[in-house]
Amino acid sequence: MARVRALGRRKGSIIMDNILCFGDIELNISNLILSTETSKINLRRRECELLDFLFLRKGMISPKETIIEKLWSFDSKASANHVEVYISFLRKKLSNINSKVTIDTIRGAGYELKYILYISFNRQYPCRFF
Repeated sequence: MARVRALGRRKGSIIMDNILCFGDIELNISNLILSTETSKINLRRRECELLDFLFLRKGMISPKETIIEKLWSFDSKASANHVEVYISFLRKKLSNINSKVTIDTIRGAGYELKYILYISFNRQYPCRFF
């Protein structure tokens, strides 16, 4: 229980009834639903597990080897290609629901979950905040 409370204190994530929030998206772990204010999409179990893993490590780089170890198992036949495929699935689904959350590839290191907020004070000069 202490671990759940500690996770809830972290910046950007709220854990309630198996719902994780980050940026403009909500991940319902129980129902495998990823949603924004305007739309939602169903995830497969492995996609949900991968996004949950990235949520809990937001702001940190997650190497492919660590993802394989945590989501599959170290002795499974999963390869780095499996991770790349599921990251691709998640990126498409995030794009389909018009989310500002992205999964960035850090070359030679792994993946990082980011929330990019665009605020425009003047239409000619948009600002980008990380």
